[in-house]
Amino acid sequence: MGCQPLPIATRRLTAKESTASLLARLGHYARGSRPIDAAANTVALVIAGNQPFYPIYLFAIAGDKGWPSLLTWFSTPLFLAVPAVGRRHSLAGRALLCIAGLGNTAISNLALGGASGIPLFYLPCMILCLTLFGRGERRVQIALVAAATALTFGLIHTPAMFGPFTPGETHSLQRVHGFSVACLTGFLAVLLTRAYRRTAAS
Repeated sequence: MGCQPLPIATRRLTAKESTASLLARLGHYARGSRPIDAAANTVALVIAGNQPFYPIYLFAIAGDKGWPSLLTWFSTPLFLAVPAVGRRHSLAGRALLCIAGLGNTAISNLALGGASGIPLFYLPCMILCLTLFGRGERRVQIALVAAATALTFGLIHTPAMFGPFTPGETHSLQRVHGFSVACLTGFLAVLLTRAYRRTAAS
């Protein structure tokens, strides 16, 4: 007898089980020894999970001129590595998240130009730099805050490295980036507030 195809219901169940298993693995990978570490890990994985889709928006807006958005993929391994690094050294993991965020924003800033709205992403980067570190980690925090400040003011007016966008394209880029920053900032506010509450309750 030949192999019979699985019933549709069974195939759907298998897909659901696979999705649930993947989410469970990601949840396990995102765990941290402290609430603040778990929050940093979650942020890193959420950003990494969204990065493959970012170029789609840029190509839809600017056509072939959106290809510089592919450069953001170079930072994806760094975001994915945050939980693994954090398990070995908590401070290093949280610092890596900030460095990856700043590096990703700076590359995008140089490629797409300050007028595209990319500099808005320095805001969530700054929030992470200010909130992920404790009293004994001030030197690292100050260095990261200084780097975020320097990048913000140093690159905010940078022209697009790979060619200018039309006014219409620029407006669309600003809307996309502004909406993304608003969502990310709101997500950070909720996640970090929960982390601090759990820390205070423990």
